[in-house]
Amino acid sequence: MSYTHTLVTYALAKTGVVGLCALIAYLGGLAPRVLALLRSEPALGWAVSAPLMMALGVHTSFKYLDTGLLLTLAVLAAERGKQLPVR
Repeated sequence: MSYTHTLVTYALAKTGVVGLCALIAYLGGLAPRVLALLRSEPALGWAVSAPLMMALGVHTSFKYLDTGLLLTLAVLAAERGKQLPVR
């Protein structure tokens, strides 16, 4: 298979069932952070979530740098409010 349209089929074709399970675990770990971002900063959350949904579910743009940057922005924004404990 030389071309797939979604991240799920790409992961399944390239890495098999084990890779697909790893991808599901990764996306499952991101989901709470994205939901937290949607609650704390809805405008930023939707600005990040909409292109990610398209990139991960509709088209192969998950291979491009912008998708990685959007994932990084979502995680950093969700974690921004958390502080390390002061000792």
